[in-house]
Amino acid sequence: MKQLPLILTLCSVITSASAQGTVGFANASTTAGLWPADRAVRWADNATNYSPLLQPGGLVSSNYAGLDLSFLRAGFCYALPGTTNLADFVYAPDTVTTFRQSTSTTAGSWFSKSTTLPISPSVIAFAVVWDNRLSTDPLSPAAQAGLWGRSEVFAQITSPFGPPSELITQNLRAFNIGIPEPAASGMVCMGLGWLWCGLNWRKKTSGVTGSG
Repeated sequence: MKQLPLILTLCSVITSASAQGTVGFANASTTAGLWPADRAVRWADNATNYSPLLQPGGLVSSNYAGLDLSFLRAGFCYALPGTTNLADFVYAPDTVTTFRQSTSTTAGSWFSKSTTLPISPSVIAFAVVWDNRLSTDPLSPAAQAGLWGRSEVFAQITSPFGPPSELITQNLRAFNIGIPEPAASGMVCMGLGWLWCGLNWRKKTSGVTGSG
């Protein structure tokens, strides 16, 4: 009977370890094992609201057009599969990284980082870019008031038992960052509000509940 606590402890350790998974957060085309696809970060049309030197469609870098943009950060946000509310995504601070310079052959990409998540074998995720002078939290309203953008949500394998090539952000695709016009931001928020109300009305009338 004295061995029972030890067995339970070992089981707990094994369970905790098996629930973790490593993710390689990268978007540079030169990353080993990364399948060919456009994953570059570019300036959106409204990036000119920050500076007219930020040419829409240009590849984001830490010193674009001679501007000091070393404050830009990229990060990885994740959630359990089935999550539909962006507010329920978790930001992984271990993935915070900076962008390459404009003279790099992989301008538009950040320096790769890796992190271990407490979820396995898979998550849904998105990459986010923001001005860390405004906030250390990329999902905060303060961060979203500056240069900001995120990728579409994608599926990500995190299992430690998967092939190394599948643990990189293979499903990440190119996206833009910028600063929306205040009026446009309000319209978007209003649109999302009406969408949220509509979805909840449909859930109540149909008797279907969701994960939120």
